[in-house]
Amino acid sequence: MIDPLLQDHPGWQWCTAEGAELHTLIMGLQTSLREKIQWLEDAEELSIRFQAKREKILVEQVGGQIAFPNVLCCDVRKNLFIS
Repeated sequence: MIDPLLQDHPGWQWCTAEGAELHTLIMGLQTSLREKIQWLEDAEELSIRFQAKREKILVEQVGGQIAFPNVLCCDVRKNLFIS
């Protein structure tokens, strides 16, 4: 059984599709354009860092080349497919 105080918390409502959409709309109305741009830049930077980390791990694990079924090899450091 869920505690009534937790059940009334908006966080529980935001876990549904409709609640998440409503939360996004509310956050959009409460933030300025500058804050939205900053959020997008932070998200882009994080995405770039994740990609760099994945590439670094792949290079360390397989020496920079990965075999694919349809391609003979792929050079991760240059993002080139060699067939």
